[in-house]
Amino acid sequence: MNKKDLKKKYDEILKKDYIGNDDIKASYFGYEIHKNYTNYFNKEKSKEIKNELEKSGHLKEYESGSGQELKEKGSMPPKFLSIGSSSSFCFFSLRNDGYKYFARKIEEDNVEISEQIHFEKDLNIISGNKGATAHLDAYFKTKKSEYFFECKCHEFFDTHKKALSERYFDKKLNLFVGKDEFKDWFTSKGYIKFETSGVGIEENSGFDFKQFCAHLMGIEKNRNKNLTSHLIYYYCLPKKDSLVKESEIEKNIVHTIKDTLKILNSEKLKKHFVEKIKFHLFIRIDGRTEEVSNDKNTMPADEYLKYLGVKD
Repeated sequence: MNKKDLKKKYDEILKKDYIGNDDIKASYFGYEIHKNYTNYFNKEKSKEIKNELEKSGHLKEYESGSGQELKEKGSMPPKFLSIGSSSSFCFFSLRNDGYKYFARKIEEDNVEISEQIHFEKDLNIISGNKGATAHLDAYFKTKKSEYFFECKCHEFFDTHKKALSERYFDKKLNLFVGKDEFKDWFTSKGYIKFETSGVGIEENSGFDFKQFCAHLMGIEKNRNKNLTSHLIYYYCLPKKDSLVKESEIEKNIVHTIKDTLKILNSEKLKKHFVEKIKFHLFIRIDGRTEEVSNDKNTMPADEYLKYLGVKD
C-alpha cells in the first residue's frame, strides 16, 4: 500500500475510534464542498467547534495563524476539520488544563503557570525575512520552563522535503551550529540535507527533519534565556486494538517513533542543545477524542513502545 493510501486508511481508523458506537458522533462527519468529504467534520459540527474556539479565547489565533486552518481552500474543506488534523488534535488535547499534564510530568513538582497556553506560535528566525519562520502548534510557560509543541496525526505518511534553504542561516546569529561541525549535513550549495550520515535515520522516515531544524532555529532565536526550553513532539495514535490489526500502518508508526527518538536522543544534538533545549516525545494512545491530555490517555514514547509490545 502506498503512502497516500496508508494515510487515508489511518484517517479511517482514527474516525472509527472516535465514533465508537456513538450515533451522534457518526452524524458529525461529511463536509459538503463540491463533494462529500467523509473524514472531515461537517459544517454543523464546524460551527460548534468555532464556538468553542471563540469561548476559549483561541479563535483569533487560528484565524490569523499562518496555517489558515479554518478556511476552505479551493475545493478542500478547512484543514482543522479533518479527523487527521494535527491542529485540532492539539487544541482539543491541550485546551483548558490539558497542557498542564506535560508540565507536571516534566517538572515533577508544584507547577506554577506564568503564561497560559496559546496556539499557532510563529517564531521568526531572521529579522526582516518572513520566509525564515518556524511554526509551532502551541506554547506556554511556567515559572521554570517554557514549552513548545509540535503535534502530529497522519503526517507520518507524508513525503517530507529533505533540504533546508540557506535563507534560514545567518552566520552572525549562529542560530544552529557551525557548518564545519555539521559538515556532513550540508550540500555544496549551502543547503542542509537530510542524510543518514547526518542523523542516523533512513531517507524514507516519517519524521520531518527539515521542519525539526527550523524549530530548533526558531526556539534558539526566541527562547527565554532565564527558563528551560522544552520542545515536545506529541503524536496522536489510534487505540492499541485498532492499530495492531493494521500491521503495515503499525510498522510505519513504530518506525517513525523509533526514528524520532533517535533524533531527539542524538548525541550530536545533545552536544549543542542539552543546556538550551530539552526534547520529548509523548504519545496519545486513544485516537482522536475531545478529552484533554491526562495520565490515562498520554504517555512518554518509551513507555508506549512497551505498552504496544515492541521489542528493541
